[in-house]
Amino acid sequence: MYKGNYTDSMHLMEAFCNSFEEAPSKCSQLELFQQYKNFSSYGIIKFIIMSVTITLLIVALSVIFFYYVYRRKIKATFKVELNKKIDEALAKYYKTDNTSSYSAIQKEQKLSN
Repeated sequence: MYKGNYTDSMHLMEAFCNSFEEAPSKCSQLELFQQYKNFSSYGIIKFIIMSVTITLLIVALSVIFFYYVYRRKIKATFKVELNKKIDEALAKYYKTDNTSSYSAIQKEQKLSN
């Protein structure tokens, strides 16, 4: 017994085709059955594989992008820190070593004047 829209023959045909365990070949032409084939297990597996692949691709691209940004930031910070350490080392060297030689040069200049 069909309970539904009797004025539209398409609904009646879909209900009739759904009553069979294995639908006749004429039923495969109906839009409902064509959509059903799209939602079959093959379609779902294909969708899952595509979703996982796209997700992994996006994650990989994000990791690569942030790696290069982090590397560039570390490189810039390293240059600044290295320059500070070099300046400190040179300042210590000239402060301790050259003060004695500088004072010796000053004494020589005073004597020559």
